[in-house]
Amino acid sequence: MITNTHFYEAAGMVKDISAGAVLISAIIAAIIGGIVFLPKLLYMINT
Repeated sequence: MITNTHFYEAAGMVKDISAGAVLISAIIAAIIGGIVFLPKLLYMINT
């Protein structure tokens, strides 16, 4: 945990990388959710 006012370059890089990983995971989850649920939603709309 960073408790002082000194900025650690490595901590900023780790934070950026982890934020990118979360973004990629969310995009992949949305794509998989669309693949799974889109046909069922289209069927419900068309009936």
